Amino acid sequence: MTANIASVQIPDSAPSSRLLPNAFMLKIDPNPAQCDLRVEAAPGGTFLPGDTVRLLFTIHNNGPGTAGNVLFSGSLQGGQLVSCRASGSGLCGDQRQATWASLASIRAGGSQSLELNVSSNFAPAANVLVTATASTVTSDINQDNNLAYGMSAMDAVQI
Repeated sequence: MTANIASVQIPDSAPSSRLLPNAFMLKIDPNPAQCDLRVEAAPGGTFLPGDTVRLLFTIHNNGPGTAGNVLFSGSLQGGQLVSCRASGSGLCGDQRQATWASLASIRAGGSQSLELNVSSNFAPAANVLVTATASTVTSDINQDNNLAYGMSAMDAVQI
């Protein structure tokens, strides 16, 4: 078996026909796309045991580039997820005490939101807490702001 090898000097002034048909060229971008995700939790409220608690999160992209394949993940305490709704074409899912949402991409300067409805536990003193994290496949220049806590607390009930 023999191998055909061709070399091309770059820059090449000759036509590209000198390259082999299955050859490739690689361009390295010195400035890869960057984003800066920030998760924000809307202030929680109060509830009675067994109520459904609504928690809202917004994922902002403050960076100069589009954040691709954004994933929201939340760890849930104090209740059970009833429903999850993501803005745009986002898809939600849950497994045990964890919830997630795939938000596809968020353009630079844009944001997407997520609403979680949680059935609270029946307890004399309770709270519903979601620890939310956002991640992306795009280079995130500041990961310190990718975490937020959404919480609602129960009012003390006198009987």
